[in-house]
Amino acid sequence: MTKSAARQLEGSILATVSTAEAVLTHFERSLIDAGFAEGAESYTRLADTLIGQRLWAESSGTASHAPFSAVAARARAIHALLLPYVEAFGRLSVLASPSLLGGPERAGNASPATDPAALGTSATDPAAGRAAGEGGTGPDDDPLATAVLAALDAAGRPLSLTALRAVLKVPPPELLAAVERLAVAGRVERRTASGRELVSRSERR
Repeated sequence: MTKSAARQLEGSILATVSTAEAVLTHFERSLIDAGFAEGAESYTRLADTLIGQRLWAESSGTASHAPFSAVAARARAIHALLLPYVEAFGRLSVLASPSLLGGPERAGNASPATDPAALGTSATDPAAGRAAGEGGTGPDDDPLATAVLAALDAAGRPLSLTALRAVLKVPPPELLAAVERLAVAGRVERRTASGRELVSRSERR
C-alpha cells in the first residue's frame, strides 16, 4: 500500500470512528433522557412480583386464569428486539482493549460484564484472579467492590442485584463489573433463584 493510500485509509477510519462515537453518544443520551435506566428497576420488580405470584398459585393448587402466558409472549418479543442491541454493544465494548490481535473470536463474543480487559482482571488466569483479591488493583482497592461487601455483611443474607443497586445507588453496568471482580477473586458467589440473580458472601473468604 502506498503512503497516499495509507493516509487516505487512516482518514477514513478516523471519520468512521468519530461518527460512531457521535451516534452512540446521542443514543446513550436519548436513553438517559427517556428514563431508560430508571425504568429497568420497575420492570425488575414486576418480574419478581409476577414470578412470585405464579409460584404461589402453582404451589397452593389455586386455579389461576391470569394471562401469564400473554405477559411472557410480550416479554419474549421485547427481549428479541433488545437482544441484538445488547450483543452489538457488547462486541463494540472490546474496542477498549489495548489490542485485538490476540484473539479475534474472543473479541467478537466478549461483553462488558465478562471481558477481562474491561474488568481489569483475567478470568482465564487463576493467578490473576487470586491477585485481584490480594490487593494492588483488586477488590480491596476498589471502593465499589468494598461497598458491595459491606452491603452483604450488613444484610447478613444474599442480595439480588436490584437490592444492591437500591442500596448503593450506582448504574447497573458498574455494579455488575464490581460483582464480577469480586466473583473472580472468590469473595462472592452468584446464583439464580426464581429468575433473580443473587449475590452472597463466599464461604471461602
